[in-house]
Amino acid sequence: YGVAPGADLAFVNLGGLTASDDFDGWFTSALCDGVAYLFSLADARGQPAVVNLSLGTHAGPHDGSSLGDRCLDNLVGPGRIVVAAAGNEGSARPHAVTQELVWVHASGTAGATPERVGLRFGEQLALGEAAQIWFEEPAASASARVGVRTDAGEEVTSAVVTLDDAVTELELAVAGVALGPAFLVTDQAPSGDRVFELVVVDGDEDGAEGALVWFIEVADTGPFDAYLDVSSGGGLVEHHSAGVTLDGRRSVGFPATAAGVIAVGSSVSRVSWRATDGVKREAYDVVTEDPLELGQLSSFSSRGPTRDPERTGTKPDCVAPGEMVVSALPAALLADTPPEVVVAERPAYYAIGA
Repeated sequence: YGVAPGADLAFVNLGGLTASDDFDGWFTSALCDGVAYLFSLADARGQPAVVNLSLGTHAGPHDGSSLGDRCLDNLVGPGRIVVAAAGNEGSARPHAVTQELVWVHASGTAGATPERVGLRFGEQLALGEAAQIWFEEPAASASARVGVRTDAGEEVTSAVVTLDDAVTELELAVAGVALGPAFLVTDQAPSGDRVFELVVVDGDEDGAEGALVWFIEVADTGPFDAYLDVSSGGGLVEHHSAGVTLDGRRSVGFPATAAGVIAVGSSVSRVSWRATDGVKREAYDVVTEDPLELGQLSSFSSRGPTRDPERTGTKPDCVAPGEMVVSALPAALLADTPPEVVVAERPAYYAIGA
């Protein structure tokens, strides 16, 4: 109503994730199958189609070379458009439990002296969570080790793992409590880039793994980028070495990293509003608490570039109103919505939000 009124709408449910599924593999295949289905449906109806993907993940090389990226690149073309959210990881956010600021991305350069990336996992450790450190393929002598640090400052580290070790189960224990299972995995992207991936599962669901600061120390990688998806409330933390930087750069995630996908960031659509009580209210940045400026890039909007701009092109491709947007409010949610954000009531409810 009011936007593309001549369009027909079709929806795809990606299906359920079972206990035997690997999340990243399931997500990639389900997403690509869904997009392919929508395009085949449009073809059968003799219509062009635009697929909107307001979702994403930070697994993978972030360089447009993954199987999912290439699948989407092969699906798009004239009359077949895919638009994806760039992501909401351009700034830090509070950890789900500790409330310390966490980031999705860190970068540095590791030579013979190791560089440390610190992280806290989120609320999905019972299912398993992963952090990845990506670097270019020529770093054949790269190595890594994993450690944990308690609030009291006690540290325990694993043995050193090299690129020759495909999967290493880590033996880590603190105060007599065994952690994990935890694994350090090495792999290679289609682009040739290499990765150390730390996978941790709270096997006995005692919460011990989530209460610790974890870290990965890498050596001889050259320039590297580290990622931990913040969607479960965890992220990269300030417990890192001097050569590592936490920031919102290179925080555009899959599927927006695909070269053929239009990656859309968020801009501020208004700086004030009037609720139904008639009071004018000013909008402030949710992170910095500074006043917003009309049209500015939202602080939370994921930033580019990707890890390989030559492959993916400039990302994000564009920005659109995504902060302080007025949208329809289901009447059933009215009682749970703060009245100061409700801008219209009967017969149609509307509210403003980030």
